Amino acid sequence: MNIVENEFLKLMKEAGISEDMSKKVHESYKNNSANYGWYRGKGSAKEIANSCVEIALNRGFSLENATPEGTRIFMNFVGLGVDCSGYIYNVLNKAFEELGMKKEFNDSLSWADRGKMGVNKASVEVFSEGASDIISTVCDLKPLDFVLYRSPGGGYSHCAMIVEKDGELYITQSTLTSLPNGVRLDKLDIEGEKPVFDCNTVLGKTFVQRFDEGLIEFRRLKILNKLDDTGIEPVTSTMSM
Repeated sequence: MNIVENEFLKLMKEAGISEDMSKKVHESYKNNSANYGWYRGKGSAKEIANSCVEIALNRGFSLENATPEGTRIFMNFVGLGVDCSGYIYNVLNKAFEELGMKKEFNDSLSWADRGKMGVNKASVEVFSEGASDIISTVCDLKPLDFVLYRSPGGGYSHCAMIVEKDGELYITQSTLTSLPNGVRLDKLDIEGEKPVFDCNTVLGKTFVQRFDEGLIEFRRLKILNKLDDTGIEPVTSTMSM
């Protein structure tokens, strides 16, 4: 849920609220004063878990006896979770941390401002130009490669990552356009020169439609090539699902 604050700022401007007052309200929202949309899709796993409990208590009930599905419904209700790039960043950041290469991983990404790095600034763009290379042949795809949605007007609108499970390829992503929504895992097959995505998209274009229209871009992080050069192998096994 990473679009709420910009929409809110736009509404305040259209309502004639002064810029100074808008900034004050915006700062209050960013500091999690409202019991909705904390971290705006970009929190760490620990932040999201803790805020889930706190928001529930602030609303007058406990999640102590909640089922996983009950917790999931509550999180959807209060706009709590990770967006696509926040999810991918969290997973990779944890994997590289376990390899003792957290700094190297973060330094390799394409941050808009290198003074502001981390999950809260992890847009799809940080994984694109500068941080990764385009993979032109789908037969060359392997675990940890990225699947990026290109926007017709330029830039990117979504990212997913390829992982391996029991010797087969899958796509993992956080999405609102498939059911169930949120973080999910879907089979990926390669037939000839074309990928086959087993993902039941219910909103917007499917992966296959986007691929046929040239709006899918496959990429590989440059830092993975450096890992290959050093002979370090645990990153793939660390990321296996």
